[in-house]
Amino acid sequence: MTYRTVNPRLILQALGITLPNRTNSKGYWSILCPFHNDNKPSLNLHSRDGHFHCFGCGESGQLWRFYQLLTGKSEKEAKKHCYNGGRHGR
Repeated sequence: MTYRTVNPRLILQALGITLPNRTNSKGYWSILCPFHNDNKPSLNLHSRDGHFHCFGCGESGQLWRFYQLLTGKSEKEAKKHCYNGGRHGR
């Protein structure tokens, strides 16, 4: 059974998070962290797999965790939204 991650840009835009048009040389977007009062971009989010880490507050994880923290959904619901829309690959 395989899982396919939804494009991180699509999920973040649906949450109302504006992303820069370009990533840095390692494929990360630098954005303001939504988990603490941030004045300059301290959260790095990988453009392919959605892994994130904030150097300000220390929050980190995969895309589904980011979604879960912002929406208050359960782990199961967050994973359903971030992987295949809840459907398993074949």
